[in-house]
Amino acid sequence: NLEMEGSAISDHETISGSECIKRIRSELDLSQERRMLALVRSANDSPDDLALYNSRAHGYMPKVPLRGISVREMVSPLWTKRFPKRASEVSNESDEEMSRIASIENLRDLTLISPAELLADLKEIDNLCVKNDSSEMKDKWPVIWDKLHQLKGDIQSVNVDDEFSDTIILIEALRGDSAPADFMSKWLRIRSHVFSHFCSRSSDE
Repeated sequence: NLEMEGSAISDHETISGSECIKRIRSELDLSQERRMLALVRSANDSPDDLALYNSRAHGYMPKVPLRGISVREMVSPLWTKRFPKRASEVSNESDEEMSRIASIENLRDLTLISPAELLADLKEIDNLCVKNDSSEMKDKWPVIWDKLHQLKGDIQSVNVDDEFSDTIILIEALRGDSAPADFMSKWLRIRSHVFSHFCSRSSDE
């Protein structure tokens, strides 16, 4: 999803990313659209979600850790389905290219979400939670939940070896129309886990 924000909380609006893809495709002429491979990458993977994504885009990719050759293996069938003729022309790649891809796979720090982006997610939610007033929390909750959901998706992108599985479960437990009474204690646990993970990584390097 794409988030559009104004100066006030009430100006916050979330726009469906898959709907944007659908509109962009409809605006292109046929020759342009035929050259396009548009994929939705999302943490939502229910049958209804997948059916919606596939109706609006050319395919779906789960929001899981993606590294080197894993990206190639995931995109390859979608590319082949979309461009069968082109795929057959480039199917015989050199051993050197395959070796290069394999070396990328071994770079464990190669992810689609950087530590800085995750820490920025934490800061945004912190800023929304500065004043823990129950009335303000009620008004802010839709925005806070959108940010938490975004954080969950970003964490899933780097959840190598299930390092963040407990954090993901904690975030999902907050899902609802209003903030739970123990929201702040749960948020501090989530924040601490993410922050301490990257601090420990920095000290190891």
